[in-house]
Amino acid sequence: MGKWKWKWMGGGDCGVRLRRWGTHSMMPFPLSLSLSSAFVGPTGTVIGCDRDARRLETLAGAAARSRTSAIIRPLHADFLSLSPASRPDLPLGGVRAILLDPSCSGSGTSAVRGDWLNAAAAVGGGGKNDEQEEAERGAARLERLASFQEAALAHALAAFPAAVRVTYSTCSVHVRENEAVVARVLGAGGARAGGWRLEAALPAWPRRGVAGAVDGLSDAEAACLVRVDPILDETDGFFVALFVREEAAVDAGK
Repeated sequence: MGKWKWKWMGGGDCGVRLRRWGTHSMMPFPLSLSLSSAFVGPTGTVIGCDRDARRLETLAGAAARSRTSAIIRPLHADFLSLSPASRPDLPLGGVRAILLDPSCSGSGTSAVRGDWLNAAAAVGGGGKNDEQEEAERGAARLERLASFQEAALAHALAAFPAAVRVTYSTCSVHVRENEAVVARVLGAGGARAGGWRLEAALPAWPRRGVAGAVDGLSDAEAACLVRVDPILDETDGFFVALFVREEAAVDAGK
């Protein structure tokens, strides 16, 4: 691993400070893959993992169009089963950074794309029982998604021994998928014990995590989180949490 080299991306008064990794990283979707290839440079590797074959084809096509196929390695696999031990043929033991963008409710896109209208139309009727049933189905789905998100984030923080930077993101506005997932993984999930802590993501962005929304997340930690409101900010809603740990914690785990 070479020395840190800083690069900036952004416009106007908002800048995003990004580290350039001299080794491997993992990212989930085409746009981030293309951008990350510039950050790791020609000697780095970006592994894009997806268990859906069709999405993986899209990812591979994006790499080809951006002429980054030599850097980006699409991987057809279940992320929860992925580790240096499970795939010794891949450089997973050297992964330094992970961008985790798991399946989510997409609630942050409903105001822009009208997803909630499609969901309501699928129910039919519109009576009180229909609304109650839809609410119950929505709550159950939200819990399933959040449980998967917790498992994926805990895996990202525990399974890759050289990782020092993990970003967790959703396009959801629900606390259950955002602050609650972060709090549970930090605490019961053992991330704090493993040397992980939250660092302020996009510090110039004014809208931060919801303080006091869940137990186990301090106000200072909530302030590290990023929220974008689909109405107030006039764009898709999303959430970002940045986890970091020091090299000493990595060395201690070897």
